[in-house]
Amino acid sequence: MPKMAPASRAIAGYVTAEAAARTGLKEGTPCGAGMMDVTACCIGSGVIAEGYASIVVGTWSINQVIADRPLQNMTINLHFDLPGKVLALSGGATSATNLEWFVNQLGAGAALEGERRGISKYDVITEAAASIPPGGTSVIYHPFIAQPNVHPRGRAGFYNIAQGHTFADLARALFEGITFDHKMHIDNICRQGGKVNAARLAGGGAKSDFWSQMFADVLGVPVEVVTASEIGALGCALAAAVGAGIYRDYEEAFAKAVKIRATFQPIPEHTEAYRRRYEDWWTLVEAMKPAWEKQHLDD
Repeated sequence: MPKMAPASRAIAGYVTAEAAARTGLKEGTPCGAGMMDVTACCIGSGVIAEGYASIVVGTWSINQVIADRPLQNMTINLHFDLPGKVLALSGGATSATNLEWFVNQLGAGAALEGERRGISKYDVITEAAASIPPGGTSVIYHPFIAQPNVHPRGRAGFYNIAQGHTFADLARALFEGITFDHKMHIDNICRQGGKVNAARLAGGGAKSDFWSQMFADVLGVPVEVVTASEIGALGCALAAAVGAGIYRDYEEAFAKAVKIRATFQPIPEHTEAYRRRYEDWWTLVEAMKPAWEKQHLDD
């Protein structure tokens, strides 16, 4: 095994003559040690201080904070790229993959409408969801479509559907359900001593202003969205640049390379509406656990 690098930003070696011939890279180019994808996303978002949460709305629900010690009941605790710091992560495969499933299975009408209007089918679904205000529907969605944390046999589902509900109610419940899952993990982090006074949002969900505002309202903290679309790649590049001496430290790297596209402030009346909705969402989670345990789920 190679010698362990002291930090992700550390120079682990240099491009050899053989590697240069095979790759086209310049011989002698320094190579950073690198890091796990979630750590790269945290750095690419410009989060290295306590009090900020790094949230990634992608296939996985990634919710992570910097702490000075490992936190209990986390999905994983990682050594961070700063002395004495830990990256505490709570998450699961329960985020925007639900939206993709929804579009593929129930979004045929949205796809046709998008073609007619020359917009994305995702924009059509977002418009439908946005047509209903916070607290404007009783429909609830559990986004436990894959590997949920709430129960090993948990499954996704829509609840409280009545005859008068429409596609817009389902779309609204879907966005809320995914966001509530992120809140569940953020609450878990805070219960274990993590600090979340603001959040940096990334991933596909961060491209939507509607969804970014929902995150601010549900979490009750300011949410910032960075301009970079591939924050994991940016995080690796910044770590390598710091290690190579291009930047003095991460603070200088962030000042030069991490830009905020927009900041979303929580709207108090929305936060209160979502607080009530989240209570109902969680009540159904607890109610479903015995049913999930007893069902014959063989698929």
